Amino acid sequence: MLTVTYKYSLPDDKSIQYFDKLLHFVNRKLYGMKYKRKGIYLKGFVFAERNKRGALHFHILVKDDAVVNQFSRFKFEQLVYRFGAKIEHTSKSGHGYQVINNEGLDVADIYDEIGIADYLTKTMKMSESCFIGPLGADGSNLIKENIRR
Repeated sequence: MLTVTYKYSLPDDKSIQYFDKLLHFVNRKLYGMKYKRKGIYLKGFVFAERNKRGALHFHILVKDDAVVNQFSRFKFEQLVYRFGAKIEHTSKSGHGYQVINNEGLDVADIYDEIGIADYLTKTMKMSESCFIGPLGADGSNLIKENIRR
């Protein structure tokens, strides 16, 4: 499971855009430059929810495949950290700043399927402020209108 939390609160459309950009970098590294055309990319489900600040953050359950399984959790984590550090947001004043740091990224192996399902659906039980959907070639396939406040 991969969790992405931003250093700063961002508008929903930017949160989704940067999340999809991270997935694009990772897919390109894992599956090659033409991963979309070949139809090979990270598959699984994305869970978007609001954190305590009201900003979106994401959990991804990644389906095992031959390419992903070549990486240890540590190597996959290092790959995600490297690409997360490249994602910058440009403020209205023109200043660019890093939006994802290592504290905002977490890669974890899953050993308890029931426990993880309960954890990922906790927000659904508490409110309607979340979204669950499949990962696709273009990333999360999220649109901000589908995620309620």
